[in-house]
Amino acid sequence: MKKKTLSHLFLYRWRYLWGYSALILIFSAVISVALLYAPGGISQSEINMVARTNLLMEGNWSIVNLPLHAFQAALFLLFGVSTLTIKLPAVTLMCLAALALFFLLRHWFKPGIAVLSLSLMIATGQFIYLAQSFTPGIIYITTASLILLFASLIIQKAKFAQLWKILLAAVMAASLYTPFFWYLNLGLILVALLHPYTRYILVSRKYRASWTPAFIVFLLVSAPLVYFCLKNHGFLLDVSGWSSLNFDILANLKIIVRTYLWPVPYISNGQVLPAIDVSTVALMFLGMIITFRNWHTARSYVVNIWLFLSLPLLALAPQVNMIISVPMFILLATGVERLLYEWYRLFPKNPYARGTGLVLMIILVGVMTLSGVNRYVHSYHDLPDAVREHSKDLSLVRDTLLRDTANKKYIFVVAAAEKPLYDALSSHMNKHNRAISISDGLPAEGAQEEVVVTRAARQNITGIPGTITRVITNDWAEAGDRFYVYKLSE
Repeated sequence: MKKKTLSHLFLYRWRYLWGYSALILIFSAVISVALLYAPGGISQSEINMVARTNLLMEGNWSIVNLPLHAFQAALFLLFGVSTLTIKLPAVTLMCLAALALFFLLRHWFKPGIAVLSLSLMIATGQFIYLAQSFTPGIIYITTASLILLFASLIIQKAKFAQLWKILLAAVMAASLYTPFFWYLNLGLILVALLHPYTRYILVSRKYRASWTPAFIVFLLVSAPLVYFCLKNHGFLLDVSGWSSLNFDILANLKIIVRTYLWPVPYISNGQVLPAIDVSTVALMFLGMIITFRNWHTARSYVVNIWLFLSLPLLALAPQVNMIISVPMFILLATGVERLLYEWYRLFPKNPYARGTGLVLMIILVGVMTLSGVNRYVHSYHDLPDAVREHSKDLSLVRDTLLRDTANKKYIFVVAAAEKPLYDALSSHMNKHNRAISISDGLPAEGAQEEVVVTRAARQNITGIPGTITRVITNDWAEAGDRFYVYKLSE
């Protein structure tokens, strides 16, 4: 009887299909959990971002991260203001970033390495949190992924080269609306001009004409930015990142250590730190060692240059640590690749030992993935300090008071920190003849509308002249009284 080799086994023959299917399921589950369950609310950083979207909707286009805010403004106009529409831009961009990283790793590594490393990447706390957080961090990951992907496709002379050049130009121009990306783009272009092969692709006569459409697209996308900078010098300081630099380098380094290496849970701007598990960090360090040792390869060259350019930013602006996320994920893939290589080197001609090593690696990655997701869920759902950093008030008020306001008018008294959220809600509701108004103080006595005072605003108001008709609560064990509905005295 003919013996079946490993390649004839059913699971092995279809291993990539199983791997891709598992990856899609993990990604879908993680995004769903992050969006609907943990944390399930809106952080103060997201509310501050909504304030800039409000400015855009009022006609002020001179804001940083303009493409992201324009996307959110379009969602508000189409679907209203809710927790979902606030977070949907981040979810969309993270899906785009995941696709870009997948194809990037497929170009740089074997398919099996891409699947295993992406599974670990998806389970990191930083990836999951940014996938649902409407903050600038998601722009850094998405833009970096797309730039590296399109540049790789162009250098490797993939099909549709003209399309990749145009898309690369569009992404690089759009990234200029985000602080500090001008510096990274300029550094990458200078490094590309120093390397003989990439310089040949960029400036040789053979390819010079093919860059003309991409150059035109770059000018068209970046033209509004140039106009805004000339019109408003304060905007130039903001979009360049200069206004957000902190020259206390020692304090900045402490922030970086707490972000990635601190052993005790720590909460900063709503995010539970450290952002990445210790085991994943260990694999990244292994990948870093291999990358530094093999510095002469094209892959190592790109990663090392990106990290080198990022070091000054991390020292002066640690809040943009997401800018090194993509190189860190590449280092993670390098670490996974090295582990498998070392095992295969021990058994170069034994298919059963090689298969056993692959199974063990899959089990290791599976355990690390599940533990990463479990850590994230428990951190944002059960850690009291983390839960309180994410407000569910918008969903609560929409499901109770504003479910049917056809014949009712409300005056919301809110604190200054939460006012941008309710300003956006009021603007949308009033366009649909469902009148609510926002105030930072009590209206005059005898107001016909019902007055809704948020918990944060009520703590700063004493002696409200009226009767409480309703208290709206959520499921928190502490501070669960979120809204007080008053009927003011005549």
